[in-house]
Amino acid sequence: MKTIQKIGIAAAFALAVGIAAGYHFFVEEKEDKTPPVIKCEFNQIKASIETPMEDLLLGVTAWDERDGDVSESLFVEGVSKFIEPGKSRVTFVALDHSGNVAKHDCEIVYEDYTRPKFYLRDELRFSTMGNGMILDVVGASDCLDGDISNDVKMTVTGGSLYSAGICTVQFRVTNSMGDTVYLEAPVTIFDSQQLSEAYAPEIGLKEYLVYLDKNCRFDPKGMIENITVHMRGEEYYALGMEEED
Repeated sequence: MKTIQKIGIAAAFALAVGIAAGYHFFVEEKEDKTPPVIKCEFNQIKASIETPMEDLLLGVTAWDERDGDVSESLFVEGVSKFIEPGKSRVTFVALDHSGNVAKHDCEIVYEDYTRPKFYLRDELRFSTMGNGMILDVVGASDCLDGDISNDVKMTVTGGSLYSAGICTVQFRVTNSMGDTVYLEAPVTIFDSQQLSEAYAPEIGLKEYLVYLDKNCRFDPKGMIENITVHMRGEEYYALGMEEED
């Protein structure tokens, strides 16, 4: 009797182990761990800086071996900073019904992107007492961020801002996509104690910084807007001129 009981217990145990193993195999067999596959119609996406994020998904599909077409789950995770001016990487994400996540990077080129540009509000000429105002004269604009003048930085690369003469200054600015541009320009520093310098004629220009295409013709005289000559009293004589009656 005891032997039969032992055999029965052993058989029941074996059956339980078999059922557990079978269930485990069934669960393992049914569990989906394979993410979808994302495909882009183009190796490189060409877009405008005005293109909405969702439009970047045009030509992008996602397919799952169990769920089939899961393209409706696609979304743009983000766009990287520029890997070079006007070129980034966009990351697409797709999910299947089991929650498996797939990601795919694609290169994107913004065809109408233009790099930030500097502009000058006035001439780069300052007295030894007013050279701290240089950045008030220099501005920058960007097709993505608009006016980025507050982000302009400068470094003196030659000469001194604290003595009369011409020094060289490098200006730089970076937009939100990480594109940095530079401008190296001469800055005239004059001694404010020298009247001939302080009251020298002032030439107003239509623009103080002009971007030209290579080999483009330039007419400097056409840039002159007005000329102001100080011709009264001490200022007049400081220029070595005699005041007319």
